[in-house]
Amino acid sequence: MRSLMVSMFFGGALLGSIGVSQAEVLTIPRAMVQPSTSVTQVADQVMIVKGNAVNLRQAGARNSRAIAKLNYGTRVTVTDTKGPWSHVMVNGQEGWIYSQFLVPAPK
Repeated sequence: MRSLMVSMFFGGALLGSIGVSQAEVLTIPRAMVQPSTSVTQVADQVMIVKGNAVNLRQAGARNSRAIAKLNYGTRVTVTDTKGPWSHVMVNGQEGWIYSQFLVPAPK
């Protein structure tokens, strides 16, 4: 007998998991794989930086100039998203940060 466990995470939160025993085709329910889990839901929400020396960039691209470094726990407000990038406001400064470095701020 074969077993497989698949878990899906976003921003450190478990979105869902599915386990399969025996040799069968694994199907993931459509409800678990939707664009609604993307960062586009967090526009105008306060988020927390979850890394150290995370680049705040002029544009949403890896080759864009870094204008600041943000540390773990810095609060930012997401104002827009494009692909994997989030446009943020932090301490009166605006720029782009790679969305994987953001998690929702505790309420």
